[in-house]
Amino acid sequence: MAENIGWTALPSVTATGKAAASPVRTKISGTDDCDDFEPCVAATGQSLKGGYHLKKLLNDNHWKVLDRTENGDGQGNAWCEFGDIDNEGHARGWKLAKHIDALLAEIAERIAALLAAGWNSVRVVTDHGWLLMPDKLPTIQMSKDLTDNKWGRCASIKPGASTSERLYPWFWNPNQQFALADGVSCYGKSVDYSHGGLSLQECLTLELMVTRCGSASGKQASREDTADSDLDELARDQIASLISARFKGHGLTRLIEGILKAQGYTTYRSPEGADGGADILAGSGPLGFSAPRLCIEVKSEDNPIGREPVDKLLGAMTKFNADQGLFVAWGGFKGNVQKEMASQFFRLRLWTQKEILEQLFEQYDRLDEDLKAELPLKRVWMVTSQEEIL
Repeated sequence: MAENIGWTALPSVTATGKAAASPVRTKISGTDDCDDFEPCVAATGQSLKGGYHLKKLLNDNHWKVLDRTENGDGQGNAWCEFGDIDNEGHARGWKLAKHIDALLAEIAERIAALLAAGWNSVRVVTDHGWLLMPDKLPTIQMSKDLTDNKWGRCASIKPGASTSERLYPWFWNPNQQFALADGVSCYGKSVDYSHGGLSLQECLTLELMVTRCGSASGKQASREDTADSDLDELARDQIASLISARFKGHGLTRLIEGILKAQGYTTYRSPEGADGGADILAGSGPLGFSAPRLCIEVKSEDNPIGREPVDKLLGAMTKFNADQGLFVAWGGFKGNVQKEMASQFFRLRLWTQKEILEQLFEQYDRLDEDLKAELPLKRVWMVTSQEEIL
């Protein structure tokens, strides 16, 4: 068994945290008008509330969804939810402590059953921790006029409301802010058990990787898959942080122009300031006169982009007589944008941080030396598993 320490998404409530702990978290986002901390499917804007659309998203991305008693066939990837610690805590309060050993034993039995069914490994994740105080957590009051919703230790603040509370950005959309109760207090009714705040007990989580005993190949494959996934994620995070630090503002436009040049385009980059609707113009051929002719807008801010800037790019494409457009948004797009842009499939592409990194890796060797000096990367080669070699 291997252990890994992590941090929960804020606020530390199930609605926000479950999606963040899922294997499809990169396909999930949050809307500006959400007041219940429920994210949505990024491509369609459909809320994950109730669980249906999360399960559909998992299935669409080749993850089987097992119910509480189903063990599956051990093939491919599967997602299952199990364990009643949070429900028991809300229902029983301090008496949860009397039942915790039995609840943990049920989880251990579930893991053993999955391994016995043929799964090589089981990764155990949780969405948040919790606070438990037999004499009840202290309470603080917040006016109903300030909040759209209150969840124990966190509260969604109404748009435009003025408050002295310290505000924090929502994990799924930094435009949406919420308040967290200070210390170990909670809003409203005093309770023994609660979560949603910023304490170590609520936010520090433990991930377990349990590998089937007696399966050397299963253990090896699990370790290699986990190591590869962790290394890849760590590398992407470090590269993304470096890009954020060195290519903010107009700097990201320079990087995108470098990628387009590496792809063979001849480009014109607008100077900093008003750009007339396009940051970059790109065309094929040595002079850029050949099709396709592209009109590109680049946004480096961390906040997701809505529909209006994308519509402006569509207008600029007509102004510059461009065949196609590319909108690059480092912070991604709001949930409804990609769905509504389906009608522009043959005219417009949307790049988020994911696509930027993919194109960067693909074209890196052909970038200008000056750009490579600002963004020094090294390709790493690794031996694949023996099964793949043979």
